[in-house]
Amino acid sequence: MTREKEIIFRGVFGEILDYFDVERRIQWALDVHDRMDQERKIISTKPGTTDKGVWFVYAMTLARIIAEFGKLRFDEVGPNDVEIELEKIGMTLGDIEGFLKEGIDQDRREMLSECNVVEIKDIWKSMLELKADIYKHLVGNDGMGDPMPVYRSLLAIFEYVGDDGEMVLPNQSFSRFYQEDDAFAYVMNRFVY
Repeated sequence: MTREKEIIFRGVFGEILDYFDVERRIQWALDVHDRMDQERKIISTKPGTTDKGVWFVYAMTLARIIAEFGKLRFDEVGPNDVEIELEKIGMTLGDIEGFLKEGIDQDRREMLSECNVVEIKDIWKSMLELKADIYKHLVGNDGMGDPMPVYRSLLAIFEYVGDDGEMVLPNQSFSRFYQEDDAFAYVMNRFVY
């Protein structure tokens, strides 16, 4: 793993998951990305992107998967849209140009370029495509494998050490059955709800 990639993942996770303890979540995402990269499952060539841009969009997508899972399973509420200052993570809008949604009007594109920022809504279509690819990779068998290990791996990154020294999951504010069902359905539905 390169230092640049780690900076990008940490910067994105710090913005999207700033209300969580992010270390295990960052490590989970980096591990997923590294395994996909080793198996050559990363979308690495898209006109108008750089390696940094690819890392960035994967970081955004993986952070969003974790945030949505946390919301469904533990009722943890995070930001719906976040403005990422690309300069803080050593990037420019040109690094992700190929991932920007089609149809962004010229005024918006100029504002993004001038301010060197991007929001989830600007790359949402690309993130949806990546969610499907990430799901296929994680469950295996071209997306037809068992999603339970993926569900369990996401649960594990939310555990923390309780008062008794044991690893526990966060409290849930309403019926645990429905939250488990919603979160598992989210995983089964390729990270879409």
